[in-house]
Amino acid sequence: MKAKLAKEVGAAFRDWGFFHCINHCIPKKLTDTVTENLKLFFHQPLEEKMKVQLDLTHPVSYNNNDVTSNVRDWVEIYDYILKDKIEVPVTHEQEDTMIMQLHNHRPAYPPGFQELLDEYGVWMAKLSFEILELTALSLSLPADRFRPMFADHATINRVNHYEPCPGPDMVLGKGWHADISALTLLSQGQPSGIKIRGQDNDWIKAKSIPHSFTIQIGDLMEGYTNGLYKSVENRVVNPAKYEPFNYGKFYRVRRLSNWVKLASENDIVTIHTFKKPTTQTPTAATTATVAA
Repeated sequence: MKAKLAKEVGAAFRDWGFFHCINHCIPKKLTDTVTENLKLFFHQPLEEKMKVQLDLTHPVSYNNNDVTSNVRDWVEIYDYILKDKIEVPVTHEQEDTMIMQLHNHRPAYPPGFQELLDEYGVWMAKLSFEILELTALSLSLPADRFRPMFADHATINRVNHYEPCPGPDMVLGKGWHADISALTLLSQGQPSGIKIRGQDNDWIKAKSIPHSFTIQIGDLMEGYTNGLYKSVENRVVNPAKYEPFNYGKFYRVRRLSNWVKLASENDIVTIHTFKKPTTQTPTAATTATVAA
């Protein structure tokens, strides 16, 4: 069975750079609990989320100003380290021997949030190592060939939260890029907006399969395999929903003001000024990045 799976993994990585993983080891009950807690965290007022904003001592944490190729993405994220309190070099200079310690912020709400994510991270790491074994076997290598390379790994789990976008043709949830990791494990939201660039250069919309992971090759694995398995480019297209905003009214006010910002009560007029109540549930996705 493992040999058959390894062959299928190798063919998927060689021909496509990704595959969908189903019937995996991560309990569905845990995944559902994580999803519900993510909604509670991201639906907090911005000032509450900013209490755990990333900074120099917490370079992985909450961020609502993420960019790809110097272009801001329509996304807010929460990063955390699977192995809390890891040591990394202060700079990339080889002669610099200074070490700094990174550790996770621990949000106060929802209660037990970080502890839940820590538990989820243990399962994500387990699945990651299982896929690394299949990847090694697909290359006719011993199953544990990659394990020593990740004995002291600095894996980051990233949670992406995409609000419905009033202008989905004008911005991407995440601009096109290739991951620097060995592998990326993406738990897709509903609906999914991820697209992957195929070998013919066309963008392929990834299927949204409940309780599955999209497994992608990253730059590190491309290097490990000497280019046999190539890092896959991907992007995230925003949910095409205009309902949460009175878009026409916003446009009319801008036209009447000669595009100068106006005061609306005690606030500056922005698109959020005209947001309407909605019952629509934004999508969230979790990504584990396996990195050496």
